[in-house]
Amino acid sequence: MKNQIKGRKFFLAILVTILFSSTALLLVGPKLWREITELQAQKQSLKIPSWAPLVERAQPAVVVITTEAVVEQPPLEFPGLPGPFRFFMPMPPEKQRGQGSGFIVNEDGYIITNQHVIDGAQKIKVTVGLNPREYIAEVIGSDEPLDIALLKIKTDEKEEKIKWPYLPLGDSDKLRLGDPVMALGSPLGLVQSVNVGIVSHKHRGGIKPSGRDLFVELIQLQIPINPGNSGGPVLDDAGRVVGVSESILAGGQAIAFCLPINMIKNMIPQLLSKGQIERAYLGVEPKDLTPQYAKALGLSENETGAVLAQVLPNTPAEKAGLKPMDVILEIDGQKIIDSFNLRHLAAYKGIGQTVKLKVFRKGVGFKYFTVKLEKRPGQPAQISKPEREKLRTVSIDSVGLEVSDTPETVQKEMGLPKGKPGAQVVSVAKGSSAEFATLVPGDVIVSVGGIAITSADQLKALIDKAAKDTTFMMIVKHDNAERWVPLLKH
Repeated sequence: MKNQIKGRKFFLAILVTILFSSTALLLVGPKLWREITELQAQKQSLKIPSWAPLVERAQPAVVVITTEAVVEQPPLEFPGLPGPFRFFMPMPPEKQRGQGSGFIVNEDGYIITNQHVIDGAQKIKVTVGLNPREYIAEVIGSDEPLDIALLKIKTDEKEEKIKWPYLPLGDSDKLRLGDPVMALGSPLGLVQSVNVGIVSHKHRGGIKPSGRDLFVELIQLQIPINPGNSGGPVLDDAGRVVGVSESILAGGQAIAFCLPINMIKNMIPQLLSKGQIERAYLGVEPKDLTPQYAKALGLSENETGAVLAQVLPNTPAEKAGLKPMDVILEIDGQKIIDSFNLRHLAAYKGIGQTVKLKVFRKGVGFKYFTVKLEKRPGQPAQISKPEREKLRTVSIDSVGLEVSDTPETVQKEMGLPKGKPGAQVVSVAKGSSAEFATLVPGDVIVSVGGIAITSADQLKALIDKAAKDTTFMMIVKHDNAERWVPLLKH
């Protein structure tokens, strides 16, 4: 009997063990994956370099830029109605907001970004790194053909002076095709995004990123750049800024570009001291040196350069002795790639600078010419930094104009008569009457309805006291050229 009880207990124990084992298997199930130890993982790792350390160093100096502007809307127009009834319904002003990127270049809080990011903005705010606090920024200088702007962060005077994090600038001339690069910015509002890729090409001239006609040679990138990235830094694998993000749409696919940082480094002093950039010129109309041109002129078909189709009268090129059909091969020892490259290099050498040209002339051979560059015609007169700092502006809201008394340096440069210096345009509101009249910053309004303008206040008084729908016939001076401008007051 005792043996039977022992046997039953043994059988029961085995049964319980089997039941528990089966339940555990049902709960856990079969393990379909395999794992390796951390040591095995380290041994098998491909050791691909990570961008993470560079991102951690760079991110604190990358800024998000938000802009605000109140834009005057043109009245709703019904075509075909008589003049007095043509403008039927006034439209309320529209508040517009924009966003872009930028980066700090020194501990004082100076920021580099694109000009189109802050174009027309009446208020500019920035957030720095991952800090959510917003700061006001002011525009120190900007240039549309280069699409570059220099800002400065404004802080409360009561606060202790902040030493801002900043990014070191590199050497874009040393970039090679295929070199790795990283872009930081806020594409489509996704702040502090990171993208990596390579350099695809250099010296891309004559293209129009986002429809803008830029006068600069761009670096092409194989890297995702989208709206909101504009103005952000492009870094090399050492964390140095080698470019400022741009973008272009072609064939439905975004091809990325950036402004070379070496060009920007050369232009920052002008933006800081004058608020804008002066461009020099030779005074020539160049064409690309094609293999056909090269063969006809007696050069190697592999030669690169620019053929002078025309040498303009009374220009630096004519004064130096250059002639049509001369081929410019080098400027200051730098080889010329094509006609855009020649115009670009000459423009940013500096007004008053002397350059040495290597030239080939058919029937003569190679020659060297020394040319003193002059200011490119059509540029607005420059205002010195001290004058800009004490500039008092006057707003004429009814036409969308902001003007100031014409600074003395501009009066001298334009040859304006004493006592009648006009009023200089400082800014033009988007969608305003002034914009429709093609007024631009740097214009000097010298006469309105036959009345000579002596100050910004006088111009404002003339426009303010006039009735709505008055058209003012103005004489406007830009550089040394005058034009008639009709300006309608709504």
